Amino acid sequence: MRTRRNHGASVAVNLFAQIKRLPAPPARLGAALLLAVAVCRGGAESAPPSSPPVPASIFTAANWISLGGIPGANGAVFSAAADGSGNLYVGGDFTAIGNCAAHGVAKWNGSAWSPLGAGMGSDPGSASVRALAVDGAGRVFAGGEFTTADGGSAANVAVWNGSAWSPLGSGLNGPVNALAVDGAGNLIAGGEFTTADGNSAANVAVWNGSAWSPLGAGLDGVVYALALDGATNLYAGGAFTTAGGSNASCVARWSGGEWSPLGAGVNDSVYALAVDGAGNLFAGGVFTNAGGSNASSVAQWNGSAWSPLGAGMNDGCVHALALDGAGGLFAGGAFTNAGGSNVNFTARWSGGAWSPLGAGMNDSVYALALDSTGNLFAGGWFTTAG
Repeated sequence: MRTRRNHGASVAVNLFAQIKRLPAPPARLGAALLLAVAVCRGGAESAPPSSPPVPASIFTAANWISLGGIPGANGAVFSAAADGSGNLYVGGDFTAIGNCAAHGVAKWNGSAWSPLGAGMGSDPGSASVRALAVDGAGRVFAGGEFTTADGGSAANVAVWNGSAWSPLGSGLNGPVNALAVDGAGNLIAGGEFTTADGNSAANVAVWNGSAWSPLGAGLDGVVYALALDGATNLYAGGAFTTAGGSNASCVARWSGGEWSPLGAGVNDSVYALAVDGAGNLFAGGVFTNAGGSNASSVAQWNGSAWSPLGAGMNDGCVHALALDGAGGLFAGGAFTNAGGSNVNFTARWSGGAWSPLGAGMNDSVYALALDSTGNLFAGGWFTTAG
């Protein structure tokens, strides 16, 4: 995870349609939908006149400030990722964002939106970008459900080199829900597919820069989340019961060329994973039990056992997780209570307790991403922040 300052700003990106890669909240088809960007500033500064005061929580003062705002995007946003220069990339099924045409993927540079070439597809609904990842060279990988990138053939995954999109071999034969880049520059993809480059690959595969290959026997169900630690271990979360042919309940580890379970796992789907600098794994989803103990939608694996994070989110699910450099864990999802405290769809775990991020949002958060300067980007289904 990228390091962030303890009191960095937070940026929120509104998503506004059914989230296809996760079990969806009630459909809102036909609603007037907008994409907005907001910043939650910490420190002693006061709120701008247009922003209502927000109770202090982890910040000395915290207020969401709009960036970009209307006209937003004309379709759903499903994913967000930040690069080392502070740029934000968003993916979805839109064809326009801000004041520019952008098919499925776009970049926010801190002041304006811009397209990434011709993007994916050409018509609303013809392409869906569900996952984004940025490597150390600044290349942007996009995964989802699409057949073209920059007008050329690309089966559900492609790479942007700063000027053009390219396919990754013959791609994958089904949707991609998660992407991760390891220290050697390999790209790992997880989702709902059975082949990669035409060869068998059960819901997870790795691209080494020239070809796709499976990770053992893979997983027997959908992969929603991937995470890597500093020891080259890969973690996968989703809705599966076996990994590499062995029992593994919704979460598993790939290491040394084989899959292994993490204890008894969790009892329902995992939508988000994050690993801290000490190698602890955090999982979020819709589960109520981790390792045989009660754990409400979020839990920690310390390498040998699962434990809950306080009372967790007892009124909803966790869709996204992100870690800062000060030991804080950010969670976003469809919840309004964390650890017994009122929170609005976002919360932070630090010092053994949950706390809200200002006044939060007015509806679900589905994506979180941290940039190298300490900005936290949050995507969701909200129309107000703060």
